[in-house]
Amino acid sequence: MIAQDLIHTMCADAEGDIRVMENGARLLVHTPHVAPRAYLHSIFPPLSSIEISDLDVSVGEVLSEDYRTLLSESNGLELFSNALSIYGLVTENRRSVDAVLKQPFDIVSPNVDEYPRFAAEGHCIIGSFKTDGSLILTDILTPSIVRVDRDAYEELNRWECLRNFLTSEYRRMSKLFDTKGHRYSTEVPTAPIRVQ
Repeated sequence: MIAQDLIHTMCADAEGDIRVMENGARLLVHTPHVAPRAYLHSIFPPLSSIEISDLDVSVGEVLSEDYRTLLSESNGLELFSNALSIYGLVTENRRSVDAVLKQPFDIVSPNVDEYPRFAAEGHCIIGSFKTDGSLILTDILTPSIVRVDRDAYEELNRWECLRNFLTSEYRRMSKLFDTKGHRYSTEVPTAPIRVQ
């Protein structure tokens, strides 16, 4: 299990403020101060093993075991008004608000169409931080999660594994928002501080 405990915590923290879309996507904590149909967190329905295998082919990389497990629990996540996004498989290409609300950001595009020319072989971009555009990577050789600068591809942070990354970042970012999704201060960045 990679995200089940985190998903349970997120749902409990939402205190019943959960909207379930027809495809099973769960939108937690309505944040109308951000936008009329905005939510603090999004949890997308899991992928089947066939969809995950097809995603390997689409991305052109073998996805890490931890990331594959995450996809079997949730097809990506959006945390804290998209301050942190974990990508997944886009299954619907409509441009309606509901279509956008019920699916994650696409993992294929950053790994195929936009893949940085200086990226290391075996790295797969699985997410990003909105405030600085930094990328979240997995490496098929290790369970580590790495945050890199989008332009220079320089390592900014590293976590032991995907589960630790998600848990620690949720805990850290929870201190930046109140229970209704208001940021305490826009002066404090939502991306983690770079480890020197």
